[in-house]
Amino acid sequence: MVTSLFGQYRLGNETYQYWSLGAGAGLYQNIDELLIPTRFDGIGLNVNVAFTIDRPRTYQKAKFELDFGMEQNSAGYNGVLLFHQLNYGFLFQLPKKTRFYAGARLAGGTNDHFYADLDDGHLYWLTSYNLQGSLMYILDRKRNKQWLMEAHLVLAGLVSRPEAENYESNFKNNAIWKDVHTNFNFASVTDYLRVEGGIQYQYDIANSFRYDLQWYSYPDPEAVTSLSHTITFIRRLGTHKYY
Repeated sequence: MVTSLFGQYRLGNETYQYWSLGAGAGLYQNIDELLIPTRFDGIGLNVNVAFTIDRPRTYQKAKFELDFGMEQNSAGYNGVLLFHQLNYGFLFQLPKKTRFYAGARLAGGTNDHFYADLDDGHLYWLTSYNLQGSLMYILDRKRNKQWLMEAHLVLAGLVSRPEAENYESNFKNNAIWKDVHTNFNFASVTDYLRVEGGIQYQYDIANSFRYDLQWYSYPDPEAVTSLSHTITFIRRLGTHKYY
């Protein structure tokens, strides 16, 4: 009997496909020196949906997630955060009989912050479309009980940030979506450092708990640094098996 990548037990070369839904809560920190060089701390909600294709030697996963929350700095100024990201990863099993996988992931999304108490006419964002290097490790415990650990590092991509001097409101003429997709610059790991990681515990065939960490830093036009921790419950919505 051969164990699959995550949560199924194979007798041969079956392929498993399944959808999953997740929901949970997060803690968020953000310092954007384009606005003010102080840290905002927040709490919010995370929801996500994913589709997985699990083959004997490869693992593919497409995922969309959305975060929404409130934040505040030490002076009592309030803000609102809204994050969304879509990613697709393709990993290969490393030499047979190992539980390590390596591959790449394409990701795109926006981290938006609105600080109405300090600037009610502008949105502060980081939009990124990037290529990531990915690693994954599976630790089997008992039947249908497994730990999954993964890490992703941005290698290169396009990054958008607000202009240093912007005197026109982002909310004029409903220009928000357009604005967060302007001023793109090419960035590599040397100037856009972004790390994402996750640990997932599957305690039965359909249910998991997951912890995710995301950290990034970008220097232009003024430095921005962001950190988030999220914990989610994930429910698998049935599995289709193919030979």
